[in-house]
Amino acid sequence: MPELDDDEIYIHQLEGFNLVTESGENLGVIEGFLDNQAPYPILIVLSPAGVKRMYPLPSEYFHEHDPQKQLVVISDVAACFTDNKY
Repeated sequence: MPELDDDEIYIHQLEGFNLVTESGENLGVIEGFLDNQAPYPILIVLSPAGVKRMYPLPSEYFHEHDPQKQLVVISDVAACFTDNKY
């Protein structure tokens, strides 16, 4: 795989990271992603309640990631997709 810039990460490296919204809501732990035909990844997340959910992650929803804290921050808008059970 090509080398990435310091602020970039491969999608598979997000597995095990916590997913939170920009307002601080804990959505759960990223367990994987769907490799599909969409132009953006779809994260599979195990919620704190133990329910697997899917969250689309187009670039406009992605705010930041912190490898040291194993944290991914997405927009509050992306969290509106909580009815998408996996």
